Amino acid sequence: MIFSEFNYKNNYFYLLILLVFSACSSELDFNQTDNFIAEPVFVSGLVNFTADATTLSNLPVNPAGEAQLNSGFEIGDVFGNQFYNENVIRQDLFFKVDNSVNRIFDLKMILTDVNSTPLYTIPMTVPAYTGSPNIVTKTEIFENANLDIIKSTSFILVEMTMKSGAPLNSGIINLSSSGTIYFKVVKK
Repeated sequence: MIFSEFNYKNNYFYLLILLVFSACSSELDFNQTDNFIAEPVFVSGLVNFTADATTLSNLPVNPAGEAQLNSGFEIGDVFGNQFYNENVIRQDLFFKVDNSVNRIFDLKMILTDVNSTPLYTIPMTVPAYTGSPNIVTKTEIFENANLDIIKSTSFILVEMTMKSGAPLNSGIINLSSSGTIYFKVVKK
């Protein structure tokens, strides 16, 4: 018994010696933070808008029987921020319209600068509600040359035109949107 216990302890000793002398090691690179690259992605709500049939039925109608509703949303200087301008590589704008009103809608999201000069228009046509879910989505991607457009944007004007048609039902039209910003931060 003593001999087998001694062998057992020796095996652990030899195993420990083997691990200590065969462990891999390399020199640490303390300058690796000088080559730091991060690629964070941020998602944020952008424009939300809801109108019910009662509100829509009270809008003035043009000779073609269409009613128009305009609303604006200030973005501020989020896109004018120095960090944003130096590190953004792509910006996606996602729009979703849920329509339960029995009318066709034409929407335009107009991106404008601080002087209200239109920079870019995002059009959407939303079919009339016919009893089943009626959701229309659109994604606009700004990168490379188009990225300067979004960097200059300070206001989003939403123009919604309700086409003429049958008397309004009791539905709503809901616009929601979000922005996804892709950054590449390089520390040299």
